[in-house]
Amino acid sequence: MKRAVVMIITNRMGEVLLLQRSPDSKKFANEWFFPEGKVDQLTTAHGGTLETDEAAAWRETFEETGLDV
Repeated sequence: MKRAVVMIITNRMGEVLLLQRSPDSKKFANEWFFPEGKVDQLTTAHGGTLETDEAAAWRETFEETGLDV
């Protein structure tokens, strides 16, 4: 089973960051969504481990929005 994360970002005015999928997207075209993605498997000298959920949420948010929040 793959782990996934979702990031819900709000500002001081209570507005929520939503992203809109491309009209050309194969799944859920034009749908609105929160930044989300899978938790990556990391390779270390001692074997594989999962990145933390928090690290995955920040990474996915940056990858999808370019925002360093």
